[in-house]
Amino acid sequence: MSLRKISGLSFNSSLLAGMAFMLVVIPILAGPWLFGAWELWWFWPLATLLFLAAALYAVIGIGKHSQDETGTNLLTETGLWISLIPFLLYLVVRCFQSPVWQDAERALLLHLLPVLIGGLIICRFTGRQVHGIFILLTLNLTMLAGYGIINHIMTGSSRVMWADGYGQYVIENRASGSYFCPDHFAGAMEFLLAIGLGLLLTHGVQGMIRASGGALAFLALVGILMSKSRGAGVTVLGMLAIAWLMGFLTWPSPWRHWARWGSLLGLGLAVFLFASSNHPFMTRFRVWVAYEDLRHHPPREAIQTLLQRAELTSRGKMFTAAWRAWQTSTSTRFWGIGPGMHRNLWPHFAATRDGNPETGTWPSIPNYDFHSYEVHNDWLQLLEELGLVGFILFLFPFMAVVGIPANSLIRWRRSRHAAYPLHRAYRLTALLAITAMAIHSLGDFNLQIPANGWMLAVLAAIPLAGLVRTSLANREEP
Repeated sequence: MSLRKISGLSFNSSLLAGMAFMLVVIPILAGPWLFGAWELWWFWPLATLLFLAAALYAVIGIGKHSQDETGTNLLTETGLWISLIPFLLYLVVRCFQSPVWQDAERALLLHLLPVLIGGLIICRFTGRQVHGIFILLTLNLTMLAGYGIINHIMTGSSRVMWADGYGQYVIENRASGSYFCPDHFAGAMEFLLAIGLGLLLTHGVQGMIRASGGALAFLALVGILMSKSRGAGVTVLGMLAIAWLMGFLTWPSPWRHWARWGSLLGLGLAVFLFASSNHPFMTRFRVWVAYEDLRHHPPREAIQTLLQRAELTSRGKMFTAAWRAWQTSTSTRFWGIGPGMHRNLWPHFAATRDGNPETGTWPSIPNYDFHSYEVHNDWLQLLEELGLVGFILFLFPFMAVVGIPANSLIRWRRSRHAAYPLHRAYRLTALLAITAMAIHSLGDFNLQIPANGWMLAVLAAIPLAGLVRTSLANREEP
């Protein structure tokens, strides 16, 4: 073991690296069990552990790099940071300009901590640690699924860990696992589904691993069905579409075609049968009154009526209020209303603009009956709070994180390079996890839940670590 002397003290670098690794792992594994680390009294202790891990890795970094590292792909690594730094700098500047610093600080950390986790995995984790955190996260998600399913069978999710569950979800008989909201539990299960599909569909993995992937995917689907999350239902279809496009790329040509068309036929039949059933999950998708009384209307009129009815729903009210806030002025369109400001400005923009105090005319939608802490649409909230500039700057790292592993899967298909199957599974898993959050974020705020953002960072960073660091790309750890 190598000893380094810093400020006159001797530190064992291997011991420090192990401590730093555990400081990263603890928040990622504990966060989902602590109600997603949503409350500040859970969020801040776990965030502090992540900052301590970064400090330890900084101490270890004074000197030579890890013995595991044999080189880096500078083009890939540089491209990642170039795509990310402008957005983070813009976010920091806008946070200092925000009139409510505490909420701006939280918005900053919701972006910064996943970047910190991903950066540590990519730049500082050894090959064994990269594989280890994947296994630990998989086991943790499996236990989360088991707890959510068993707890719902036994208590109807009236208990969430040691606390009482939300009454509205108990009445609707929706599983919420260790989260208070079933949609956020479904978001965690989407990560498990991504892992399961990644292991199941990747060509060349061992039979036991492939069977485990199938079991994990089934367990995740059971959890999603019990949550009755409509957003998760649509998200699963999107994930299966990406799995169909990318999952069979590494298969030999004859098998690839048969697997694709056979799976497409089987999936279509399963969706048709499930959509035709009277499962309680499907009843949440059906709006019989809206369709029955619009059956004989012209299509354009029917669509307009449906949109007007959608605006009266809770999410419709939040979406339209956020849209009105973004359109306040030319300045807000470009720069946004400020990080974390949605919850503060909601009362101002909640009511529609057709009211007139002078004439005593009430707005058609007054929105005085509930408060919106989040927009329930991460994409729209990003646009509202950071404006067009922040939204566009965010798209660059988003496209990089999606494009780099996708491009590697395509290149593997075109080459004869015998890449390790698990590395291919990691890349497919990352694509599916990012797809899940990109789709589900259109109708919910999973990425405002710290634990879900941290787990997404892990799944996205693991394949990037193999692409950036040649030691991971060229050697398979046990």
